[in-house]
Amino acid sequence: MTMDWIKKNPAQLSLAIVAILGIAMTALLWTKVSGFDSQFATGRGGSISSAKVDELNTETLDNAKTAIATPVKWPNPDKAGSKLFISKLYVLHEGRLEITVGKMFHAPVPNNWLEKHGFNVLSASVLHEDPDGDGFDNLEEFMGLDARSHLDMNGQQVMGADGNPLPDDSTDPKDPNNHPPYHTKLELVRVTYVPFRLILKSYDAPANPKQPKDVTVQINTKDLKNRTTFVPVGEDVPGTKFKVDSFKHKEIPGKDGTTEDVSEATLLNKETLEKIVLPLKKEVDSPDSYATFRYKWVKPVGGVKTPDFTKRRGETFTLEPDKDKNYKVLGMKGQEVEIEPPDGKKKILTPTP
Repeated sequence: MTMDWIKKNPAQLSLAIVAILGIAMTALLWTKVSGFDSQFATGRGGSISSAKVDELNTETLDNAKTAIATPVKWPNPDKAGSKLFISKLYVLHEGRLEITVGKMFHAPVPNNWLEKHGFNVLSASVLHEDPDGDGFDNLEEFMGLDARSHLDMNGQQVMGADGNPLPDDSTDPKDPNNHPPYHTKLELVRVTYVPFRLILKSYDAPANPKQPKDVTVQINTKDLKNRTTFVPVGEDVPGTKFKVDSFKHKEIPGKDGTTEDVSEATLLNKETLEKIVLPLKKEVDSPDSYATFRYKWVKPVGGVKTPDFTKRRGETFTLEPDKDKNYKVLGMKGQEVEIEPPDGKKKILTPTP
């Protein structure tokens, strides 16, 4: 009966055989897989090494990772010729196409200096701009600590009195704490001389020239209607704040072979203790002669222009904003005034055109 069924159903038999084989194979595979871990552990147990393994140095990889994560910045973007993907600047200057680098469009300031600090060399007002608001424009910052350009209008070195090139002492036009001294903004307007009203007209020479205190001098006092007074050395000149402090007899060879009397009397101002020398028969300038100054520094925000002011020889003054630093008028000669700034370095001022 079984044989009859097989003969009548060969396809079903084949399927049954395939199913049995599949089940057998699956069971065999499952048996091998389930025993893999224990067999693998047994096989590798004897091959474990006890050798020391050095720690991996990942410094190079760490640096590379940091570099990748850091945005790229182009160094010195304001420096001339260093801008990325931008060609050198050419402009039409005085009818010619010229590169700006190495040129001077605003003498005596070279383009390189302007471009170094990020300024537009094509701006007509670039020298008079004050980007850091310290009261000094770009031209004054370039001229630097001595207010003198170390380059001439052709870009050549300017030589100093000692025969050496003037130093490049330019200051930083974008740093408000780095600028020329304030006295570089001080100008001399003029020197006004006031004639001294006392004149040594003559003297009574002592019998013994080694005793100058015995001398009596003749003083003409112009401001007292030309009154003449005779004053011994050491006594006061009547109606004035002066006294005759000393007398010195002097002679020099004359043009005709004779001698010329150039004796001098020294007067002392009893109020100020200032001395003034009167040469015989010659007018001199009064200590009341004075210089008129103009200070051009103005506070950038809300500043008020300083009015012109006058000072006599020996007087002191201050300049904004350093009110704690004194300047002194040392002397006047012609239309020159010598002053002493706080740093002690004497400076000669002449009238500014």
